[in-house]
Amino acid sequence: MLLAGGGYINPKVAAERLGMTPSMFNERYSNLLPIMQEEAIDKIEAELNKYAEKQLETAEK
Repeated sequence: MLLAGGGYINPKVAAERLGMTPSMFNERYSNLLPIMQEEAIDKIEAELNKYAEKQLETAEK
């Protein structure tokens, strides 16, 4: 599926390309959203950790 995995496509764009409204698309493919939420949380957490590490390194100098 293009929403999950390496071939990510924005859900709004996918809905438009398939001739659906975003709400129709979400209703049909909402089973994918929990996985996408978890992946987003992991990416955000990794970026925040990188930022925090840089701040600590700067403060220690």
